[in-house]
Amino acid sequence: MVRLQSEQLDQITEAVRLAEEKTRGEIVPVILPRADEYRWVDFFLAGFFALIAPVLAWFTNESFSAGGWASISGLEIFFAAQACGALLGLTLAQIPVVRRSIVPRGQRSRAVEAQAFHHFTRQGVMNTEDRSGVLVLICLFEHEVAILADQGIHQRVSVEYWKEETERLSRELKQGGDLTCVLIEGISRLGALLAKNFPRDPDSRNELANRPVIGE
Repeated sequence: MVRLQSEQLDQITEAVRLAEEKTRGEIVPVILPRADEYRWVDFFLAGFFALIAPVLAWFTNESFSAGGWASISGLEIFFAAQACGALLGLTLAQIPVVRRSIVPRGQRSRAVEAQAFHHFTRQGVMNTEDRSGVLVLICLFEHEVAILADQGIHQRVSVEYWKEETERLSRELKQGGDLTCVLIEGISRLGALLAKNFPRDPDSRNELANRPVIGE
């Protein structure tokens, strides 16, 4: 679950409002605790340690190695070691840094990208009049950011810009930057970009909500 104080949410909301004051563009921040559950990691680590634990018991427990696999004491130790190994694996799987290290980087990136496309549609970013909406998605577990800009913006802003901005936000988060500050600064930069390419006019209106979308 994403834990942000109401005051932090207000700060981000205000940053979006200020960024959109001089532009027809719309900025939609989305913060998710993770892009995917990666349930297979639980089974992988539980199974791995369930296999390793009896082997370790064989070499470290004299009664086990002496009695053999077929003895009563040997079987008891075998199953006990398996259970302890599986429990250890499941426990380790709940530690974010361990879980993240098991999931291949490519899979994490694909999961973040999939969530970005999902929320781009769900939040109606593609429904603005000038097709000038931008989605900024932050996935905390993956320490990754995805930015999706609508068709109208892509006609005026290079792909390299979006790549650089995405990498910048991701890098700042990985380096331990404060989530609220990192996001507010990113929103400010996007606001300046949109103001340059989609300046506000007298008929401009706020088409999408300013408050960030928070996932559970």
